[in-house]
Amino acid sequence: MHTLFRQLCDAREPKHPKAFQARFRAAAEELAAADNDPVLLTCCPAETTYEAWYYGKRVPQRDARRILVRMFGHSIEQLRKPAADETHRDGPGALTNMRRSAEMAARRAREFALGAERGQLGDETLGFLQDEVARIAAVYQRVPLPTLFPDLSAAQEDAFRLIEGGRVRPSQMRQL
Repeated sequence: MHTLFRQLCDAREPKHPKAFQARFRAAAEELAAADNDPVLLTCCPAETTYEAWYYGKRVPQRDARRILVRMFGHSIEQLRKPAADETHRDGPGALTNMRRSAEMAARRAREFALGAERGQLGDETLGFLQDEVARIAAVYQRVPLPTLFPDLSAAQEDAFRLIEGGRVRPSQMRQL
């Protein structure tokens, strides 16, 4: 059963937890300024925490609750309750939910693949990153940049992480 929090996240379509984190930080800044509470500026959930909230496996704590209330305009109790107008499994929302779950699973698999090879960077990892860049380039003309930006940012972050990790051969450095 989906919560109101999950339904609202799906409606705003954060393609990647980093997109949610950016909106979360913005709401934290607004709330910190309004309440004169600079501690809120240090509050931002990890990607795994966002996913746990999204799937209803973890309850947000103190400051995060205040920020979520600011973001969505609903109390934490309302956000944690089942969504009132949840679609049936075979309804139009099911495809969106499946897509979101598939995107999260693909991101986890990519992160595992990028970190799994020890020592030198392997061809599989480099190919994985090249495939992601090719996918982004292929849909760029059809999809608005704000929709693609989280994926583009994640690919760039992965490339820099590999470069900075010191596991790259000179020929691979040029490809990255």
